[in-house]
Amino acid sequence: MSHNHDDNLFHSEVELSAWERLQVPKKLDLNQGTHASAEAWTLANETLSPKSAAAHVWDHALRWCDHFLKDIDNGVTEEPQVQMQVGGRGVLAPYQSFDSWPPPASQLRHTGLRLHAR
Repeated sequence: MSHNHDDNLFHSEVELSAWERLQVPKKLDLNQGTHASAEAWTLANETLSPKSAAAHVWDHALRWCDHFLKDIDNGVTEEPQVQMQVGGRGVLAPYQSFDSWPPPASQLRHTGLRLHAR
């Protein structure tokens, strides 16, 4: 399952709730962008940066299909279940991996921010 943070058609809480209820082998990619922007980019541009969200999403989808439809042992089931794109670089931002969702507190990093006068 792939989802974009700024998706206004399917909100994150709906998709995350559905993903948590699935009782089958599963994988979740959380990408930056709006509805299907990461996935649809390949329709307009066949050459992808290997670090782009589109390349990431389609690589995972094809590897998942290879494993479950063609019975190819490519290690996709041993990888972390959740990968989330974070950072300020948009579709080129790096991904952070989690073994499950929601991630355990030990995998989260908290940053304290303080507001004060200029």
